Amino acid sequence: MEKIRIIIADDHPLMRSSIHENLTKANPNIEIIGQCCDGFELLDLLKFKKPDIIILDVEMPRMDGLEVLKLIREKYGDSFKILIFSANSSIYTNLKLMQLGAEGIIYKGSSTDDLMDAIYTVYKGSVHFNDSIAFKMLANSHNFKKASLSEFNDNDFEILRLLCEQKNAVEMAEELNMSIHTVNKHRSSLLGKTNSHNLAGMVIFAIQNGIYSLPKNPKYNTP
Repeated sequence: MEKIRIIIADDHPLMRSSIHENLTKANPNIEIIGQCCDGFELLDLLKFKKPDIIILDVEMPRMDGLEVLKLIREKYGDSFKILIFSANSSIYTNLKLMQLGAEGIIYKGSSTDDLMDAIYTVYKGSVHFNDSIAFKMLANSHNFKKASLSEFNDNDFEILRLLCEQKNAVEMAEELNMSIHTVNKHRSSLLGKTNSHNLAGMVIFAIQNGIYSLPKNPKYNTP
């Protein structure tokens, strides 16, 4: 397997060092190609480093994760996968991060195995959010205006459900007995139907509009 090239952007040196050590020990296919402490340093680093994934802290001095994520998407498009490494962002911050194009969000304090799972999920072209983030999004879905679902067909609903379950195109094709080409065609069509710019936007749409149902979790006041 090819190396997965990663840049770590976090303002705490010990956190960067810990992530670096844990990931490289856990998997020899992980290559840390750069580290930085804020958004400005990250933008400078991207001028000559081309990662597969950027592990991005939200709260950093000078330029935070939200601002630099927006600038990265404007300048580089989807060239890099963005995995947000958050202490405990609000539901609105999480939604904004995903709307701006973050492929995943994982909380600081997660195990190395969970972080590795998130890395591989976004690397393979899916989105990643852990249960607590998903439950919070669902619990707050009543605050958002629901969309009309009249133009959606059964395949659309199935594709959205599988996206929320973090399945990639190959896994979707196997489960739905479709070709990968057909799955990708449906996903492209759903970008327009859900008024989304990326896969994360479609996940948000599915959760907000009740297409994807999570099991009950009293901690997050889900119905």
